[in-house]
Amino acid sequence: MIKPEENDLYILIESLKSSDYNSYRRSLQKSKKTDSNLKLKLLNHIRKKGNLYKAHFISSSSISDLKYSTLKYEVFQNIITFLKSNYDTNTDIGLQNQIIEFEILLNRGLYIKANRKLKKIKTIAFEKCDFNICCVVQRKAIEHRLFKYTNPPSNLATESSLLMQYQALSNNLNIYTLLSDEILNLHYEFLDRRLERSHLILDYLKNPNLQNVNQAQSVLACYNYYRIKSLIYLGNNNYSEAKAYSLKAYNYIKNHASIYRNDYKRLIICLNNYLTASLDLEEQEPFKIVFPQMLDIANTAANNSDTYSSATTFQVLSSLKLNYFWITKDIDEFETEKDFFESSFLKYESMMRPNFKLEIMLGIAKMFFISGNLSKANAYCKKISDEKSNPTSLFITCANLLRIMANYDLKNFQLIPHLVSTSKYSLKKRSRLFDLENIFFKGIKAIKPYQSQREQKRLFGNLYKELNVLVESSEDIIVEKKVHVLEWLKTKLK
Repeated sequence: MIKPEENDLYILIESLKSSDYNSYRRSLQKSKKTDSNLKLKLLNHIRKKGNLYKAHFISSSSISDLKYSTLKYEVFQNIITFLKSNYDTNTDIGLQNQIIEFEILLNRGLYIKANRKLKKIKTIAFEKCDFNICCVVQRKAIEHRLFKYTNPPSNLATESSLLMQYQALSNNLNIYTLLSDEILNLHYEFLDRRLERSHLILDYLKNPNLQNVNQAQSVLACYNYYRIKSLIYLGNNNYSEAKAYSLKAYNYIKNHASIYRNDYKRLIICLNNYLTASLDLEEQEPFKIVFPQMLDIANTAANNSDTYSSATTFQVLSSLKLNYFWITKDIDEFETEKDFFESSFLKYESMMRPNFKLEIMLGIAKMFFISGNLSKANAYCKKISDEKSNPTSLFITCANLLRIMANYDLKNFQLIPHLVSTSKYSLKKRSRLFDLENIFFKGIKAIKPYQSQREQKRLFGNLYKELNVLVESSEDIIVEKKVHVLEWLKTKLK
């Protein structure tokens, strides 16, 4: 059994930006220290093969198991030390190091230099909207009466008032950050207006903090204000409003850019929400215009991306592309990219948000389904059904329906009653068993393999008519848009 931390060195090496990996590798090549060559050999081995062929590495290097473990530990610690001392100036690590320097200057009584450092830290932190750091360094400055050494000198009342302003900005941003997280989690749960509790997400529009954007007192607070509203409308299937507020969030953060703040993820998430709403409206033109812009943003950030950022890029771009393929039925393009989707999904799966994780699996399953690879479609649907704790119930609903359709086409007729029963139980437990699902389950269960083709076609026809009436009489059948049950039923009538 693999130990929990067995792959930590591989994960750390994989997470390195190309520039950091190459810099660390060069440092080993230049080093005169003992074992540097062996560490370089191990670095290359781990980078290419992880812990595979461990025995071969030990044998070819003429070292013991203990030495191998020691080398892994030392390389891990060396990389951590390297990253602590090699960082971009405008990163959070860079800012933390500035704070350390500030404290050193304070504690040594070098107040003029400390004041210059204080001013620089507050400028950067303010641009980052990290008002907590502004508070921390301002308190230290007041404690050391640093204001006496400014030119002209300040006073305690003025500096204390400034501290209170930083605290107010911090509290305000926290309100919108926490509210954004709360809405995001609720958004995963809904995504379907049919829910009796769907009004709960709309009730957030009455929140006192969402009545006027001027209540948000900083750049990131304003960004969150618009993003929150886009998520509320997206969760309630109001795609037009979701698009509008996604663009407002995007344009706001773009127009208030700062060299000290990396807004890459914010920009790409805003455009993702915009295109998600557009594709749910089955619009193709916005994708053709906006998706290339997202690729440009992603490519610009790629050279400085860590693993988590790369995972964010993959899950956003791939979920959108799969949804676009589904709308356009572009099987040929999917076939050229399916290996990339599958391999990258496995690579980043553990880092994905729950909604993206299921949406990508469902997207792959749907494309395999319409391309005729029913076994692969079924396998992905089963994997989605196994996500018991995932809150994104809409995609689990879709996967249950698609799995029954795939198994019917696979002629696994004996499995259908079991899939219907387990699906009904699963959806009922999640309060997701609505008329569309109930009608489909009941209708498909009534169709038996021993019936004549004429009788089967009659039953399929009845099921199609009943579902078609339901869909045409409602604007809220999002499940039909996601898996096209009616389209599949129509093929059974030919």
